[in-house]
Amino acid sequence: MTPEAAEKEKISTYLRSLGAYVFRPVQRGMGTATVDLLVCLHGRFIAIEVKVKPEKPTKRQKIVLDQIKAADGCTLVAYSVDDVEEFLEPFFGG
Repeated sequence: MTPEAAEKEKISTYLRSLGAYVFRPVQRGMGTATVDLLVCLHGRFIAIEVKVKPEKPTKRQKIVLDQIKAADGCTLVAYSVDDVEEFLEPFFGG
């Protein structure tokens, strides 16, 4: 398992422990491009692109995150579960 895949699994497990719906799409070049994790938590739509430092989102990933934000969704580039916890704190208290 790659370091990024391991982090996706840790983040998914954490989110599910909070009662979130977590969808991890498998991108195969067909359909609409998206990010690593699509999440619904307490009525909020959250899109998460998971990276391993020092990687950054690609241009396509940035476009998708911007589209989701423009539709009033929440977006995050996460490098760890700690990033997700910190992001959720203002909304849900962690």
